[in-house]
Amino acid sequence: MKSFGLIRTTFAMVAIAGGMAVIGCESGGTRENSRIHANVLEVPRGQARGQATPRAEQPARAEPVAAPRRSAGIGNCNAEVPQGMKSTMLAFPTGDVASSALLLTEVSPVQVRANSTYETLVYVCNLTEGTLQNVVVNNESLSNFNVTASSPAATRGADGSVIWALGNLGPGESKVIRMQGTAPAVGVATTCLSASFNNTMCASVQVVQPAIAITKSITPTAILNCDPISTTIEVKNTGSGNADNVKITDNLAEGPTTTDGQRTFTINVGTLAAGESKAFPVQLKATRTGTFQNVASVVADGGLTAQSQTVSTTVTQPVLTIACRAPERVFIGREVAYQFTVNNTGNAACDNTTITAALPAGATNVRATDGGTASGTGVSWNIGTLAPGASKVVTVNFIPTGGAGANVSVTASAGCKCATAVNTQCTTSVFGLPDIGTLVTDDDGVVQVGTNHTFRVEVANQGQVNLTNVKMAVALPDGMTFVSSPNGRLVGNKVEFAFGTLTPGQRVASTFVVKASKSGELLVIGETTCSEIRTPIRDDELTVFVD
Repeated sequence: MKSFGLIRTTFAMVAIAGGMAVIGCESGGTRENSRIHANVLEVPRGQARGQATPRAEQPARAEPVAAPRRSAGIGNCNAEVPQGMKSTMLAFPTGDVASSALLLTEVSPVQVRANSTYETLVYVCNLTEGTLQNVVVNNESLSNFNVTASSPAATRGADGSVIWALGNLGPGESKVIRMQGTAPAVGVATTCLSASFNNTMCASVQVVQPAIAITKSITPTAILNCDPISTTIEVKNTGSGNADNVKITDNLAEGPTTTDGQRTFTINVGTLAAGESKAFPVQLKATRTGTFQNVASVVADGGLTAQSQTVSTTVTQPVLTIACRAPERVFIGREVAYQFTVNNTGNAACDNTTITAALPAGATNVRATDGGTASGTGVSWNIGTLAPGASKVVTVNFIPTGGAGANVSVTASAGCKCATAVNTQCTTSVFGLPDIGTLVTDDDGVVQVGTNHTFRVEVANQGQVNLTNVKMAVALPDGMTFVSSPNGRLVGNKVEFAFGTLTPGQRVASTFVVKASKSGELLVIGETTCSEIRTPIRDDELTVFVD
């Protein structure tokens, strides 16, 4: 608090006449204790109270003049001095209006009567273009003057001084202190005023506190190897001032990865202004099924850290299996049925499920269940959506064209959106029954003894399978001898033929030549065997030989 000098006002206790007086100002003393004394008229001792003062001793009459200002146009520091009143001024702190900030003007009576109440006005005026703060007027000493009331109200200091705290004065602003009191003794009443102001210079430094927040979202459900997974991480500066070197780190759970196969990724955000937010979308892919949870974190300069809420994504997948069921064997020429069962063993629906079966070439009489569509080489089914745990059975019937012993194979596949295609195959053997026909005969039924006679033999495969290791042995009776054969050979008394393998419908034939050494009925007995027929087949021929 600065206190700059004193303004002292003295006056005599006499009766005064009304009128106007010019504000007079005298200054003197140092900066800290300058004084201004007004000219006063003292009442001579012995003069009756109330007696008029000689005219020569009355104060001079003059026109009011304006109080000095620090610069033109700033406030109004004039104080009007009525007739019979005088003014005392002091500029603080220098005593010079041009270089001071505060002008104090006290307007008081020239003379008063003892013990009569009178009023003194103190004008406090800001000479500057700025605001003067904490302006205080202090009536430091009172001599022969008792203050009975004031406006504004005053406070008493510890030393008995009277203090008016006027607060702030704006540029050119004036405030008036009205003091009322009495002078108890004849003589001189004196008031000594000081004024001070306490301007505070404030240098402001902006104090900020950035704060960071992070949120994360992720695709809640996805199908493995089919649906993309998207995650978005948003960071925001929820405080004041910049958040610098903001960096996001996301450690993914074991399952999802970035598109380039990384389980951890970082994002350098840089600087976030107060209230600013930035969002970063990142594409992920799943490597397996399951439910995966994680949080993302963010750091910034100044030890700022934050974590996002926990997010969760569930990865599912349809999984198909296909099985084929068919008879192990089918009789040649008969219809065979192939049954395919498709199951969804996964935990996601299998959309647009299809089954395709490739049929053997030449299959005839093709029929398919459940709306299957047959083409030249196969059958296809579109069974729509297969829920998790659901299954579907379809069947195709056809007649194989392969011969007996052939293996008829059918390959089928099943697939759907987002599932790996699966395949199956089953094979049916085509079988037939063996049958054989034999013949032993000659062209002449009566033959002369001693002449050559020819027999014909024939074997036919009348069955549906090959006949293997086909043999015929023709036993010659006593009295008949073997002469020759293009294919047969004599073993003991039998002419043997080895025909090997006969395919269905195949016929083989041969001949052999004999002659008889005696007359009578001679019977040749033929017996045919093969690996496929357990029972030998006999075929006899009777010939009569004569002399």
